[in-house]
Amino acid sequence: MPQIAEATQVQPEPSYESLNHPDPIESPSSHLEISSTQMADPTLSNSSAPQPDSSIPMDPPPPMRASPYPLRIREPKRQWKSFQSIDTQQAEVSEPSSFSEAMESSDAHLWKAAIQEEYDSLMSNKTWYLTTLPPNRTSIKSRWVFKVKPGVNGSSPRYKARLVAKGFSQRPGIDFEETFSPVVKYDTLRVILSLVAALDLDMSQLDVKTAFLYGEISEEIYLQQPEGYVLAGQENHVCRLQKCLYGLKQASRVWNRHFDSFIKKFGLQASNADPCLYVRRSKNELVFVVIWVDDCLVISNNGDMVTEIIEYLSKIFEMRCTQANHFVGLSITRSRQDKTLYLSQPDYIKKILKRFHMTDCHPKGTPAQPGCRLTYNTEGESLSDVPYREAIGSLLYLTISSRPDIAFAVGQVAQFAENPQQHHWAAVRRIFSYLKGTQEYGIRFGPINDQLKGYSDSDFAGDTTTRRSTTGFIFLLHGGPVAWTSRRQPCVSLSSTEAEFVAASEATKEAVWLKRLMEDITPEWNKPIPLMCDNQSAIQLIRNPVFHQRTKHIDVRYYFVRERQEAGDVDVSYISTKDQLADPLTKVLPNPRFSELRQLIGIVSVPFKA
Repeated sequence: MPQIAEATQVQPEPSYESLNHPDPIESPSSHLEISSTQMADPTLSNSSAPQPDSSIPMDPPPPMRASPYPLRIREPKRQWKSFQSIDTQQAEVSEPSSFSEAMESSDAHLWKAAIQEEYDSLMSNKTWYLTTLPPNRTSIKSRWVFKVKPGVNGSSPRYKARLVAKGFSQRPGIDFEETFSPVVKYDTLRVILSLVAALDLDMSQLDVKTAFLYGEISEEIYLQQPEGYVLAGQENHVCRLQKCLYGLKQASRVWNRHFDSFIKKFGLQASNADPCLYVRRSKNELVFVVIWVDDCLVISNNGDMVTEIIEYLSKIFEMRCTQANHFVGLSITRSRQDKTLYLSQPDYIKKILKRFHMTDCHPKGTPAQPGCRLTYNTEGESLSDVPYREAIGSLLYLTISSRPDIAFAVGQVAQFAENPQQHHWAAVRRIFSYLKGTQEYGIRFGPINDQLKGYSDSDFAGDTTTRRSTTGFIFLLHGGPVAWTSRRQPCVSLSSTEAEFVAASEATKEAVWLKRLMEDITPEWNKPIPLMCDNQSAIQLIRNPVFHQRTKHIDVRYYFVRERQEAGDVDVSYISTKDQLADPLTKVLPNPRFSELRQLIGIVSVPFKA
């Protein structure tokens, strides 16, 4: 078995910034001053060049015209370098960016072991064989990628190395065809976990090692020998790939197809609503398998069945079986005695607070200033030295995953990502301040054994700039939210009835998908999903085909809710405004109203020692 070759000193490649943005950046005027100085002082110019006669008067150089179209240089990393904390920079330095850097680091022995483990896995899976490169063919380069995975529950961190192909050089139609590969929807995952809490199901987590290496590749692809493992005497040979490799454009698709065909042989069927959810039901048995690339959750009402599935998968795949505590960025805390399950992201919140220097901020009680709607000041100055887009991206991920209570506030600040101003950045910082005081909050499922129910609401003409309304809806199952949205409507509504009608139509689309998912999970589940609305006029418009002067202009596609009401997929009913749980998704609410509704939708403090 070849061992890692000694790393040689390689001259580092110049970075993008060093090539395009030399520091300090010199202006054209500074070059002009140097040129004029050299012309005035012959000792500063090239001695071999002919010198001008000082007795002949010389005209001054013509002045440079300032261009009305200055060159715009985007420096996303340099603009907010001060926001990167010292701890974050040290964490990045501990992960080498190249093979030579790993071999020269203080943890070189740990990285060597990680690299050797990866190489042994590649060889045991017969990922490639050496051959000469055919004429008129090109080979793809590769590189080593290094990652330090933090330990769980006090365990030591794990050093991991991965050989990655540089798939950006692949040619479509020659090196790959289709590339799409699905992953489980967060909505599906929350529905399944709510059933885990309500039905007290057994659950285990699987991590398939080097998952992409199990998929057999059909294209003819050649790879250069990996750095550190170039065989002596065969330096001109290349690797003809037989299995997929990380970095190839079709790798995730090939792996998904391979796992799909294998898991179906066990009797599980993919859901029509989500192809990454596999279900098997019998009279006394219930089995779910949820996959996210190479991470799996195996769930059943029979613990022996979970063990049987793990043993079946272990026959083909090398995997690591652990307790389901962390899955796709979500922390899972469970109390089987109380039949409760919590989803939260406290580590991620701490990470983004540290990243944006908000660790020491004062906590706020609400994510936005009550009674305040953000606008754009035409006379204000745009900010370019703050990480606005990066902060919005981090908050959006948190909103989609586990925090519907910040959905409206994040959606509001996201509207100004193009040219943010100072008060927009202050609103972003307020969201971070709210997360500082609620970083241990998350979704609770159970012990309430409620059926699936939706709430739809709108804020009529709440956007003072466009006068568009805001749609908000949320669906609860077993005491916790499984799907939610806070989004500005694409059209201007002329009345509160129209705004509520449009919001109900958007909620109905989500309800139809949830109904299809529930039918795959529970075949006998065939009842309509209750959808609660606090506008009587909108409900009458949904139930009755009324066309008159005030409604004839409404777009046809929004009458989808009426069709689904008649088909029995949803049942739109009235609820008073004080009981409308979707209210925080359409407007900024003050305390204690905001905290009360947050509690009712299942966003609570997570007892981490449950």
